[in-house]
Amino acid sequence: MSKKKKNISQKIEPSNVQIVVHKYPSLIEWFIDSLAYLKERLQNISNKKSTLLISFIILVLAILFYYPSRTEDYDIWYHLKFGEHFVKNLTFKLDHSIFSWTPADPNWRYGIWLGSSAFYIAYKLFSVYGLYIIQWLIFTAIFLLYLKFIKVIGDSVDVYHILSLMLVFIALNLTAIYIKPELFTTLFFTLAVFIYFYTKFTNKNLFLIYPPLLFIWVNTHGGYLTGLVFLSIALVGEAFNYFFLKKNQLSGRLLKHLAIAVTASYVAVIFNPYGIDYHIGIIKSFITKEYMSVATQVYAWIDMWRYLFPKDEFAFRFFNTAWALVIMVASFFALSIYLYVKKKFFDITLYPLCAIFFYQGMKNARITIFLPLIWMFSIVYILKKADALNIKRKFAPVALVLFILMAVYVIQISAINLEDRSWFGSNLVKYAPVKEVEFVKKYKLPGPIFNDYLIGGYLIWAMYPDYKVFIDPRYGPHWKEVGPDYFELLKNMNAENLKKFTAKYPFKIALLHMRERNLIFLFLSLPDWRLLYFDKTAVVIIHKSVIPTLSQETLSTDMSTQRFRDVTNPYILDNLFNFYLQIGPVYAREITEIFKQNVSVFFGYKDMKLQEFQNLINQRGLQMQQQQKTGPG
Repeated sequence: MSKKKKNISQKIEPSNVQIVVHKYPSLIEWFIDSLAYLKERLQNISNKKSTLLISFIILVLAILFYYPSRTEDYDIWYHLKFGEHFVKNLTFKLDHSIFSWTPADPNWRYGIWLGSSAFYIAYKLFSVYGLYIIQWLIFTAIFLLYLKFIKVIGDSVDVYHILSLMLVFIALNLTAIYIKPELFTTLFFTLAVFIYFYTKFTNKNLFLIYPPLLFIWVNTHGGYLTGLVFLSIALVGEAFNYFFLKKNQLSGRLLKHLAIAVTASYVAVIFNPYGIDYHIGIIKSFITKEYMSVATQVYAWIDMWRYLFPKDEFAFRFFNTAWALVIMVASFFALSIYLYVKKKFFDITLYPLCAIFFYQGMKNARITIFLPLIWMFSIVYILKKADALNIKRKFAPVALVLFILMAVYVIQISAINLEDRSWFGSNLVKYAPVKEVEFVKKYKLPGPIFNDYLIGGYLIWAMYPDYKVFIDPRYGPHWKEVGPDYFELLKNMNAENLKKFTAKYPFKIALLHMRERNLIFLFLSLPDWRLLYFDKTAVVIIHKSVIPTLSQETLSTDMSTQRFRDVTNPYILDNLFNFYLQIGPVYAREITEIFKQNVSVFFGYKDMKLQEFQNLINQRGLQMQQQQKTGPG
């Protein structure tokens, strides 16, 4: 550079100097640019048809994983017996006290003749697979009704809708996974919500479908009451909106038709086998403190708040449903506030619907199915009415990420908890107490039989009329006397209480599920009771006074663990381990070996369970040594 040019460069005014702070982007700028790029890429990916197709396939697979056939609920078996009664006798009525040898309420009403008959017919036509055909047809109907509403409002299916369906089916799992007439309530409630929003959006009156729907519903399952509650809240909300707020209200014509439909629906439900007495009986049960105090001990009525932060790692289905409800109600009200602030849009009717069904769902497990179905339609409805569907489209990248995370979680949590990877009822009979019942019937053991609450459902199907049950999962016929006595025994299990219990209920045979091991060993701790027979699901215990009447063959109980060498279900083996542990550690070790060999490596708790088994064996061994030193006293 020349000297002249050098001097000129030195005379440059400071105001003209451009200061370069850095040559490369800062970490913050790089991070922001990366997020923007990622968002753009995700936006493009989420809008592709191939992404939607793949997401839908993943959704179906995730739901399939999350809905295996479960074996711990025996309600379907007594429903099959009821259906058999209705179909073979061509009747609508049933005296529910006939199945019990204990005092049972003959006036108890249960309007499920259509639901139980449908399951029985499906069972007779297609065996257990027919039951699951009904379940998955109902799931498909929920899909189709939602997709139909999306089309009605002029929207197109995108990844947000796939995410919504995933969240809905996670929430429904707690009740809809079980085969029972309650499934029809899930279907009918979905249809009731669809009709409401369809008419509300299109002004095409479908409200008059409600009366015939409620007529079918009341004769199918007791959930019809929730349908009436939904319609009543909707009518009150729409009336308030029409007369006072005049914001997004129904037209006068449609409000009139809704009022007529709701009134007619209340009339329609009277047409059931028991008339108005059916409704009076249900209402009395709900407001009777003695009834509900015991009923709430059953999982169907359990409080869901405790499962937001559960201590039991195996309660993942309760945990998932509880949080799904929280996410739904939070997202609905957050979106509602946003739309009111930005668009001045609100629909007063939807707020009490979501709030009331959220509160009741968190209060009672069996009510959890209703908020998800309301939420599913509500969100897309308010977005469309507020002309804010673009929010959903902007949310697409986030929805895609959330969907992937949720699908991975559901598949993973299902895989590590699957019992024996069975779907569509292939294990429904496998883990029912079939052999135990056959043993009792083959050797004509003298009744009456004492049984636990759970197993009573299967006994009604497999043993009536030869034997009647002590108690069963219907609960209703037993709530006045037997139910309170039974649950009180479970609360205070000791020899003295059991002696009082057997004095009041003079049975000589007990058939108990393996999971009731504390009750089983309470019986066996008394000198008057003896183990007669057991298989992988239940045990048969007899009173000593029966022994002289039995043959030597009947008394030759096979204690061998090798009978269970082909069992792969970890929970069945867990029950067997705990049972054998009380008999002797040597048997428990043999079950541990079967567990180690048979249980899949994909079962997430396998190593933990094996370690737990070893610790319990060691503790039991020390306990037995201590007993030998100190003697029986």
